[in-house]
Amino acid sequence: MPDYFAREMRHASKLLNLPNESTSRPATSALPVPKGPGIRIYLTLGSNRLQHFKVPTVEAIAYAPEELSALVWSKDSRKIEAQQLKRWLDQMYPPAVMDGHGGVEAVSGTLQFQQAGATSTHRYATVSGQVSFTLDNKTKISYQGKLELVLRYPLESTQIESVWGNMTTTIPRHNPQGKVAEQVTMTVAIEPVSGK
Repeated sequence: MPDYFAREMRHASKLLNLPNESTSRPATSALPVPKGPGIRIYLTLGSNRLQHFKVPTVEAIAYAPEELSALVWSKDSRKIEAQQLKRWLDQMYPPAVMDGHGGVEAVSGTLQFQQAGATSTHRYATVSGQVSFTLDNKTKISYQGKLELVLRYPLESTQIESVWGNMTTTIPRHNPQGKVAEQVTMTVAIEPVSGK
């Protein structure tokens, strides 16, 4: 399809006597960067009839006080409510697979925080657990997945320095009559980003 489009554009340019534009310009595509330290979230969809899997989505979010507070270092294991990470979880929706506003209406679940060792310069912890999502579309699509995060802290600080994570889920895509037309796999990957 891209080759056909390029040929047709060249042909149309000749017919319209437009200047010959070089097609050898390098593609420019920059990944989004938050305004401060934070995370970058990559969403990829498995094969589906509408071919959305060919276009990954990338979002970037700076850390906010509520996430820093929820993920503060602790020697003790504890529970964290998924709602405390809602700004991150709000980005984990299937773009262009549903009707509606294109967002997450509600998240729920309890995550488990626990220590995961240390090096000479950093401490580590994990956060994991099932998260349930409800979208804001007409059929209120819902899905769940196991979120797994690895957190890194400087030895001298209780605030997170970096976050890595992943989640895989299956999302039901409904037809206009509200019946499930297909199941689409979505994979989420999270990496730390230093920000602007």
